[in-house]
Amino acid sequence: MHDSRLARTGVPVRGLLVRTVLLLSVAIPSVSSDGVEAQTPVEGELRQFVSFTFQPGRMGDAVTLYREEVVPLYEQDSHLLSFRAFREAESPVPVELVVVRAFRGMAGMDASGGDLRAAAERAGTSVGALYGRIAAFSTGHIDEFVAMVPEWGSGDPTASRLTAFVRLRLVPGLRQEAEAALAELATWEREHGIAVAAGRFILSDGWEVMRLVGFGDLAEYEEWLRATAETPAGAVLRAATVERSTALLGPMPELERDGSRER
Repeated sequence: MHDSRLARTGVPVRGLLVRTVLLLSVAIPSVSSDGVEAQTPVEGELRQFVSFTFQPGRMGDAVTLYREEVVPLYEQDSHLLSFRAFREAESPVPVELVVVRAFRGMAGMDASGGDLRAAAERAGTSVGALYGRIAAFSTGHIDEFVAMVPEWGSGDPTASRLTAFVRLRLVPGLRQEAEAALAELATWEREHGIAVAAGRFILSDGWEVMRLVGFGDLAEYEEWLRATAETPAGAVLRAATVERSTALLGPMPELERDGSRER
């Protein structure tokens, strides 16, 4: 892609506060009962993003707990569309593990709780006990909810080797212009073979838009930054954005379960 699909242009970060985080990610199974592809947005989808920090030396314990005891419960949850987990490689902000679960709206998330409680009971434990054990390893966590907007993207960017998680805080009064630019930019990205998923935050620390963009390598990410800056939609979105935070994510195979990519 970095030789043919994207032209090299100016870097689109002037005037913005930009924080770039490089992380490693894990693809955990799509667990939908109706065959929805892992983390390709659907109408009415809600995603929960939970970011953890841990006590020194305890992240490995948390990863083991997720892999051996939590993920098997998620696989029995008929209301869970997909699950992903990510860990930090380099970050200017404290974050060590990020988990992302997708549901059909808040109602789907509520129903998921019932499935998880039943699955945990069958396993001889409880959701509260498992989350309590995770909390014992943790020094804190942050919850964020995003209502996905399918027309703001296409495909599953988290299936790529690298995924950019881009959080935007908008200029007051320019939401309408920003959202029109997001739809136009998504069309350009689709035409250039770039997988994108995006939505509106409904619970966050002031962030308003989340964009997930997939890449094969860091060079493609750099070219995307440069090329989108030259598009009309990119210029409008930049003018309507007061702050941006970017995280780059990639595979973490130790949290994958056998066959997880084929569910």
